[in-house]
Amino acid sequence: MRINIRIFIYISILLWLVACADPDVEPTKRAKKMHFVEVTQIQPSEIGIELQRLGSVKAKRTVNIVNQEEGIIKQMPFFEGDEVSKNQLLVRLDDDLINAQLQKAAVSRKKVALDLQRLKDLHAQQLSTEEQISHAETALAVAEADEKLQQTRLSYTKITAPFDAIISQRLLEPGNAAPRYTSLLTIYDPASLYIEVEVSELLLNQYTVDDELTVSIDAIGEQSYRGRISRIHPLVDSDTRTGTMEIELTPVPRGARPGQLVSVELRSVEKPRLLLPFKALRRDKQGEFVYLLKDNKAQVQRVKAGVYINERVEILEGLQNGDYVITKGFLDIKPGKSVVVVNESRE
Repeated sequence: MRINIRIFIYISILLWLVACADPDVEPTKRAKKMHFVEVTQIQPSEIGIELQRLGSVKAKRTVNIVNQEEGIIKQMPFFEGDEVSKNQLLVRLDDDLINAQLQKAAVSRKKVALDLQRLKDLHAQQLSTEEQISHAETALAVAEADEKLQQTRLSYTKITAPFDAIISQRLLEPGNAAPRYTSLLTIYDPASLYIEVEVSELLLNQYTVDDELTVSIDAIGEQSYRGRISRIHPLVDSDTRTGTMEIELTPVPRGARPGQLVSVELRSVEKPRLLLPFKALRRDKQGEFVYLLKDNKAQVQRVKAGVYINERVEILEGLQNGDYVITKGFLDIKPGKSVVVVNESRE
């Protein structure tokens, strides 16, 4: 019995020693868990910004063709995509009623003119008065005005192109009744096409009117074109912090149409910039921030970001030359938490 007790004690001691020797048992539980991070040291770089921004082709001269007289559409010969010349007939409305009213007005004018002449002849014989002649002259003026009104209304039944254009929309068909001021067609001037692009407020002030830019229109091929800045809008969108630039192409490339996608190459002057990997920039309800490495601890630093350059972002405020910024290892990281750096790089 004593032998069994001794064997039991020896076995228990042996098992205890084995457990203590196993690194996965007790020592792991007692060891403090370390938080590993990667950092980069911020250094200014002399660099110019080269970016591509997407824009759209638009037409400065776009006209909505409406009718000033109501009537049945008798003729509308052109369809979407057709080219029309200045003064070419676009729409003709039924003019039978207005023609009849014009003829009536012409007959009334002739009658009043004859009456006036008769009164003047009688006045020479002292058989009519100045008052009668004055009333007849007024009646003639009213009749002439009415005739001119009907002539104007008749001219409104024929609508012609105000300039050389392309039909972009055909909204009604012959036989439709068109109430007054109904949209019938939309046309645009192909020579008035321009490019509109939204540009960051940080780049907007680096350009002026007449500066040249390189643009390409995806829909008409890979060829690049030289464009000239024709206008810079004075307002900046408070939500997107972007402003609008208009770029003219002279001549307008063949095949360019309103609505097409355009790529615009933007280049800025070279100057020292603090660039940070985009993955290091964090955001919360208060804005943008980064985690700095100070005394082997993570510290929050509020920053103001600028333009994005490839996979990096320019930092305008909040960082200084030589700062160490954490770029990887954000899971469970908190301000003041001790971290272990596993690398060090420079930007």
